[in-house]
Amino acid sequence: MMRSTHLALRSLLRTNVRFYRKRGPSTSHITALKSKKLLRDERSSNLNGNGLNEMQKGLRGLEFEELDVEKSLEDVMLGYFERASSTFKRSSSNFKSLKKQLTAEGVTDDDKANVLFSYLLQEASLEIKRFETMNKEQLRALRETRRDDMLHERVDSEKELEAGLVSSLFMPSSENETYLMSLDLIYEILTDLNNKKKPIGSKVLSIEQLVEAFELAKIVPIEGRRKRGIFLAGNLIYARGNVRMDPVNESFYIESLVNYGLYRKAYNLFETNREKVDERWWYEMGMMVALRANYLQKFERLLAMLDEKFPGYPYVSPRILKLAIKKKLFLRDLGSANALTTRLLDIVTTFGLNSSQDRAQKTVDFASEDEADMYLNERELPTSYDLLTVADYHLFRKNFNTAYKVMATYLDKVGNSELGYQYFVVRMKLNLLRDIKSLKSSLQTHMSPEIADFCLEKLQNTFDRIVKEANVDNSMCQDLLFDSIDSLVKDPLLTKTVEGLIVSSLRDKDLLSPSKSFHSVLKLLLASGREADAMKVLSSMEQASKQCGQHKAGSNEHFFSEANAHHYAEFIEYYALQAVRRRKQREAYQKKVSQILDRMSSLGVPYNSVFLSKLLMFYRQSDDFENSFTLINRILEEKRVQSNPPDADRTSFYNRRDITRGLYAEIWKLCSSYYYVFARELHTVEMKSNYGVWKENASKIVKATKVHPNFSIRTLFRTMVNDDNILPDERMYFTILVTFMKKRDWQAIPGILAAMIEVHGLSFPKNLSDYLRKGLDREHIMLERRQLKGRATLDQLTGAEPGFSDQLPKNNFGPEGTVKEINNYSKLIEDILLLQKQKYPDDKNFFLVSEALEELQFSPSNMQELIDNVHSRDSVI
Repeated sequence: MMRSTHLALRSLLRTNVRFYRKRGPSTSHITALKSKKLLRDERSSNLNGNGLNEMQKGLRGLEFEELDVEKSLEDVMLGYFERASSTFKRSSSNFKSLKKQLTAEGVTDDDKANVLFSYLLQEASLEIKRFETMNKEQLRALRETRRDDMLHERVDSEKELEAGLVSSLFMPSSENETYLMSLDLIYEILTDLNNKKKPIGSKVLSIEQLVEAFELAKIVPIEGRRKRGIFLAGNLIYARGNVRMDPVNESFYIESLVNYGLYRKAYNLFETNREKVDERWWYEMGMMVALRANYLQKFERLLAMLDEKFPGYPYVSPRILKLAIKKKLFLRDLGSANALTTRLLDIVTTFGLNSSQDRAQKTVDFASEDEADMYLNERELPTSYDLLTVADYHLFRKNFNTAYKVMATYLDKVGNSELGYQYFVVRMKLNLLRDIKSLKSSLQTHMSPEIADFCLEKLQNTFDRIVKEANVDNSMCQDLLFDSIDSLVKDPLLTKTVEGLIVSSLRDKDLLSPSKSFHSVLKLLLASGREADAMKVLSSMEQASKQCGQHKAGSNEHFFSEANAHHYAEFIEYYALQAVRRRKQREAYQKKVSQILDRMSSLGVPYNSVFLSKLLMFYRQSDDFENSFTLINRILEEKRVQSNPPDADRTSFYNRRDITRGLYAEIWKLCSSYYYVFARELHTVEMKSNYGVWKENASKIVKATKVHPNFSIRTLFRTMVNDDNILPDERMYFTILVTFMKKRDWQAIPGILAAMIEVHGLSFPKNLSDYLRKGLDREHIMLERRQLKGRATLDQLTGAEPGFSDQLPKNNFGPEGTVKEINNYSKLIEDILLLQKQKYPDDKNFFLVSEALEELQFSPSNMQELIDNVHSRDSVI
């Protein structure tokens, strides 16, 4: 069977055929149908025979004809290309050439695959050219005309009827119409070749065809689909192993890899070409990849290299600075965020603001590499939008002083522009403030005396005018206005709601969707303790869901929105908080949570990550590991099966992330709680006064827990950070490290610390260092306990033994072991290695630690040096 024919038909089916639900087994009340007697009573033909000839004779007697399968499949494929309902009419000359080449004698399967793909490339190129000349209305009209022509085309023969049926079979539904059917088919073929464990595109298509597909994808006028084609074709080109594109084209491929979350591969391509390219734009691209991948330490090093190698300080692309500031503020690294913001303001002071929008995202043809470098190295100035976006970032983190500094710079640079001041007031939502006296005072401290009076007076006039023109009667809404910038940015949902009530142009618009509006209502009712009223609202929403499901009324006719997982999540969170406050009523709240789950099940409401996070929080606070890990195991198992390369319809990495940062955080908290209970030996060191009570409670929990984690926390960390690109902050890292410590997986902790400090650029706080050192101390006590078992009593080994601290290396476990940045980090890893050396004396090469680091895919950069240091130290115990 032809490989090219099979490939094309499989892609045609996946692209165009409309599928229908498969009927399940008959559940009819008719007895004959249940027992299949009716089927047995039907007339049937017995084709059993004594040999092949007799069977063939029987088939001919039933008027079957012998079929050339290979030729028949080719006919179906050609029939599709001739008759398929495409928005743009196919080139008849291209089709005749395809038909002639496919039916020529002596053509091999591989030749046919190449011919078919070349035909599709030609047709796709024509489609794109026509697509760019039309607007949406013209495209719709052309599509309907083409459909009508196909439907009313006269059928004069059995062959034409057969071709018409083929066309009908492959006709796409209107909601899936993309106008670029040949391009769709190319993408499906490329996807099919990518989906193999080892891409086989180079064995089916020539390198010239793959390059042509790559170049074709670059001119696709739809951004997501453009990146999709670059990604698919680029993968197959690089899978050959002996081909590398020029830097400009490779930058397109790197961008597509980042778009699909393949950060490590993208960064490696950048890094391996860094010294060869040696251009500012290449370094800036690398910094953007590093930021998107959360390689914040690599970003810092690249920024330092760029400043050293290329003139023009303080300039660096404002897109890079914006993203870097956002990341640093997320990690609460205010010092770095302030420094980067100062650099952005220096760029504005030195080079000015860009009054126009950013450069359009379009492909530019270059005559040479030098011309490409010149274009890509062009200076890109910050815009007004950039400045106010950065101010928003700082306000979100309550970093008000820097935010005011950015705002003051903006007002200085817009000069006398009335539109500039108007944009400032509206963009920052200042018309929701009672007055701006406090704001003006804060801005004045960052303005020069020469311009301060003018700018602030103009700001006041603009504020007064917009409040008068845009807001409803001020006397009616004074109680809704905010007192300060602090209160304005405190609760974004509240701000949005107030804006919808106050700004007259928005009062008749659904600023918040009905679903979000009722979500706010439920949140407010539950926060006020009005659970019964909230439940009435939820019941009405559920009734609306039932009516919409039964098509009794259009969704727009309902006052209440349909219930979804976000609404139910508010109740779960409320019950979790109440159960903590009223521990004696915990069982009652467990029953209420079960009722919520039953209500969702009866309506078929799917869970989302927000709901799962709240549900796991409730289970954790109830020490219900049984339900917790039943849920978590299922979540992670479903994620594991979703490991295939993305399909042709998906154009972004972020559509596939099904475990959010919040859900990951709750999973880590649960794992930490679980190992706290199940690693009971740790609690026999330095036993607390309530140890007996705790031990009894822990025993009950252990006995009641029948479901346990069926996943490795090493894999969980790697999946979270590498696959889902989650950036943990200092607080989340603390939870993760404590979880590994409670599980007593010290072999993996150097890798976690490396990710935290060397990759994500976080500090190593003293409280975390002290906690880990205390954990190491307990591990040494337990190790010595096992070594001295039978020679000492439990009482002698409980707590800090006399003389034990004296046996430990200096500056490691003593009370003066304060954090000294990277030096302290290295010493702690040495101490962990020393523990492993004592526990596993036969593992002289630290194989267990190396195995853990390989599984995590993170390792300290100086790991071998640290290992050598440990080998050179005397034994501690």
